[in-house]
Amino acid sequence: MKLYFSHKFSSQYQLVKKRDPKMAKKIKKRLAIFIKNPKHPILKTHRLSGKLKDKLAFSGLVGI
Repeated sequence: MKLYFSHKFSSQYQLVKKRDPKMAKKIKKRLAIFIKNPKHPILKTHRLSGKLKDKLAFSGLVGI
């Protein structure tokens, strides 16, 4: 599986790494789960729309 990150995600992730390394580790764990099992219920995976309709995204970072 190939992962693509938006510019916004990449820049915000860099800030999180500096300000909250524990949260950065949690994000990396969720990414690892996504790679292993994109449909894991904790991730709240969904298909994107428009030009990206064949891509998946997840929003399972709330509450971690």
